[in-house]
Amino acid sequence: MVARILKLRLFFICLFLSPIVGFSQANSSQVKLVVSSSVFVSGDLVNLQVLTLNERGKLVENGALVNLYLVSNEGKTEAIERFNTAEYDQGMAFFLPSDLATGNYKLVAHIPGSEFQTEALVHVYSPKIFTSAIVPKNADNMLALVQAKYPESPLKVEVGSNQSTPIVTVNSSENSGLLAFKIFDPSLEGFPVSGVVKSSTLGESNPFKIDFTPISGVPNSRYSVYFVDQGMTEEYFLEDQAEMERKLVTHRGDSKIWVYQFGPMGNRLGEIQVNQSEWESVQFHDFDNTVPFSEDVRSILNHKRSRKFINQVYRSDIDQVENSFSGSLETADAVYQGNDYEGVATLREALSGIVNKVSVSRSQKEYSIRMTPASAGFKYEESPLILLNGVPFYNIGDLVEIPFHQIESISVFNSIRSQKQFGTLGRFGVLSVQLKEEYANPVQDLYDGFPEFHGINPLVKSFEKAENDAPDLRPVLLWNSGVFLQPNQSIQRAWNYSDVKDSYVIWGDLINEKGQTVQWVQPLTNSN
Repeated sequence: MVARILKLRLFFICLFLSPIVGFSQANSSQVKLVVSSSVFVSGDLVNLQVLTLNERGKLVENGALVNLYLVSNEGKTEAIERFNTAEYDQGMAFFLPSDLATGNYKLVAHIPGSEFQTEALVHVYSPKIFTSAIVPKNADNMLALVQAKYPESPLKVEVGSNQSTPIVTVNSSENSGLLAFKIFDPSLEGFPVSGVVKSSTLGESNPFKIDFTPISGVPNSRYSVYFVDQGMTEEYFLEDQAEMERKLVTHRGDSKIWVYQFGPMGNRLGEIQVNQSEWESVQFHDFDNTVPFSEDVRSILNHKRSRKFINQVYRSDIDQVENSFSGSLETADAVYQGNDYEGVATLREALSGIVNKVSVSRSQKEYSIRMTPASAGFKYEESPLILLNGVPFYNIGDLVEIPFHQIESISVFNSIRSQKQFGTLGRFGVLSVQLKEEYANPVQDLYDGFPEFHGINPLVKSFEKAENDAPDLRPVLLWNSGVFLQPNQSIQRAWNYSDVKDSYVIWGDLINEKGQTVQWVQPLTNSN
């Protein structure tokens, strides 16, 4: 029993969100996966529709957490993303790694514990292909993109305008279900790809298993999990393992984490060791790596090269996304800009003579920092949380002698309002020091040593945009996923025409409540 208390194991298991259910109830769940294109360049934005279906193929409205693996032809996991399929109306997206070699890759979607996995094959080309006349060894000039045959549209799709803005209207008639559709030029962009459901080779394996090793096993002690890259804290009592699993597994966004344990009275026990499984070790079957390189593929790649050049020249950030992470982080109580003060030699001098509510003392050749609450005159009895370029620690040591000319800003958090985001970690105040970009981070090794937490992918509602005077060359006018249609309902979506004037089509995918899917393609009429 003692051993069980001293070694608390937390499993980042992918659970249904509401209600939360275990693996035994998810064994027959499937993932419906639609990838926005079949042709990408390393570093591209990939738009997706990811949905959860039950054992009868029907949509699970409350969704599930899904692991999405990017797999090379050798069966190696190159990257991994996590999605909450309850947010099917969010327009999921992720960025391909920028260092992928030219080749075939699979996107494998899986709900841990399910006996099924869904696979979609895509072709990825290295940007080096833009600057070389040599065809990759694994490219076949005679191999073209696979084109599916599509039936007529089950919906009535009309294109009009509203104050010179083009509008597509979809009328459901008697059909209902979830709709994804794309308006694009098929000579410059690949058709969407639907995933194929197969028997899973993953079983209940979970690449997000993580172990915390407490310093103390007292049940009402607590963990403070600080998400370094997001600047926020989540706290849990040691005895409440279920709550920790529920909240951590649904945390948004990737981040380095720093985990600290406190006693029942908030006393500092120390930083605790975090061990987690390596997602890179998840292995799949190998598959053919011959990529298509026919004229239709080269046409798409040439257009991508033109768009990349336009982006570099005009810095128009053609591919953009919104981040669904909406942390309500507070602003500092006081901020001191380094360039506003001349003649200050070190950080220690600045803290002693410039920064209010902060003092530095020395005892036995060691420096210590104390802060004073914003609305009180007494000093905290312990040192504040120190953030240096966002990296957390308590004992500043020799870093207090950092040359002041290297400092961009010093921020002080010493009110109840501003300290709230740091939880128990910031109980005695928080001092954040930001260095200028041109100077090396002296605690980089400390940052690199923090474990990487893989949260739910926060990229949503992807869209394309160019600056006013920049040619955008967009081959995709609209990508919209997760649109729920009721019977006899109409929905409208607006977009902007591109300066690419060619033949566009409307591609659609409708999955009804029974799990039946139909896809179709029709010309875009009334285009400019």
